[in-house]
Amino acid sequence: MSEREYDILLAETAGSLPPGPTEQSEPWRVAMRRILWGLALVTIKLELLGLNYLLPCLGAALVYLGFRSLRRSAPGFRLGWLVSIVLLVSAAASAVLAAAKPVQSPDWLHWPLVALNFARDMCLLLGLRAGIRAAFERTEGTKPRDLALWAAAAYAVLFIFAIIWTYVPARSAVYSNIRGLAGLALYILLLLLLRRQGRELAGRGYRIEPAPVRLSVGAFLALYAAAIVLLLVPALLLGPRPAMPEAEPFSAADTEARESLEELGLPEWLTGSLTQEELSLCEGALWAKDCGIETRGDTALDGGQLEMEVWAVGLADGRSRFYAAFRWLEPPRFRLQEALGLEPDGNEAISEVSGALVYEKDGDTLAAPLPVVLGGGQTAEELDDMARAWYEVELERLGHVQYVPRSDFALPFGAEGIRGWLAFTYDGGIEKSGTGTVFGSAWLLHRSLPVYPYRELSSGGMFGGVDGEFYAVHYLL
Repeated sequence: MSEREYDILLAETAGSLPPGPTEQSEPWRVAMRRILWGLALVTIKLELLGLNYLLPCLGAALVYLGFRSLRRSAPGFRLGWLVSIVLLVSAAASAVLAAAKPVQSPDWLHWPLVALNFARDMCLLLGLRAGIRAAFERTEGTKPRDLALWAAAAYAVLFIFAIIWTYVPARSAVYSNIRGLAGLALYILLLLLLRRQGRELAGRGYRIEPAPVRLSVGAFLALYAAAIVLLLVPALLLGPRPAMPEAEPFSAADTEARESLEELGLPEWLTGSLTQEELSLCEGALWAKDCGIETRGDTALDGGQLEMEVWAVGLADGRSRFYAAFRWLEPPRFRLQEALGLEPDGNEAISEVSGALVYEKDGDTLAAPLPVVLGGGQTAEELDDMARAWYEVELERLGHVQYVPRSDFALPFGAEGIRGWLAFTYDGGIEKSGTGTVFGSAWLLHRSLPVYPYRELSSGGMFGGVDGEFYAVHYLL
């Protein structure tokens, strides 16, 4: 046999070599190492590339595998094994749900969930301690230190501090930094105690009854990872989609108001998507104008073709109504999430905010109201000195920061001819604004790729591209 053939044979058989003398004399060591490393990973909150969700999954798998091997050796290990199954499921669920748009849960549900998570983690730590005390005996030297109990105490103190810090805000940045350092110190202490507990058991007698397993470590980890990936795919594609109101059959009303708006200059595709309530509001309109003066971004978004403009309509009572209207001439590749927003002029109040999404599907024309939320609205007491100076005019004229309408929605699957609008009434015309002009901007954001973990689409004009693609229109009246 040549030297090269011998090296190849040695490499191929290295994986089947028996464990070293330490593992042979102390077969519990591998299981204990998995538990301790797993508990460390479960508590890590490294908010980078989704690791604060993925590392706990790996940690939960290691904890389960460690307790699985020891579950017949002591009641404490058996308790840890049962609780580790709960941890395994909850870690996977958290990793999958991180891809979806958060659902607003009732306020009363928050602390019960926090308490359940705390109880789960304490059961793991105390189960580990009870199992160690029952399965290991002192053979020589001093009795091993009860470090698992101290680790549980450190975790309890960290939990209590977190509750106190939630209800008692930091008085200054220095105090906030001190809190952060204290929490970090407790976390490091917890990890060190867990690590030293494993070392304390070396060279001591034990009563371990190995539990048979039907699934190898590699096979279990592969199946667990595959299950998470299979659940993540639909979560990434469907999770960002906001809940939409139910669409209803829609037909463009053939009214004098619609004909009048078209004669004033509004495009037919926009007037044809206005609801009856909207047309009634615009009845007797005096003028209409395409008031976009500058655009930013590209209309070729995500393989589709977008058309968007801002129109102003002079109402019969002298107020102005602004429409941020869009339509997809070619639909985009992904239909994950859209955001449409308007930033009004801050000299006069706005009212009557509404929006709609209209499209064709299976030969029918359908329409759904756009869900609208109002940003802004802060009073002077809610702002710092710099913000009060920045919004001085709005605070003087309105008593609060100008409201900013925004709608988050999703394009229906299989829909064509998609168009929509978001509108508000500006309580003043050009002559009432106080400046001689009315100006603002409108923007549309399109999520072009799945994002993990989920992040809200930014409403700032300069922040497109990472989570989505962006198009904006600045208007002047």
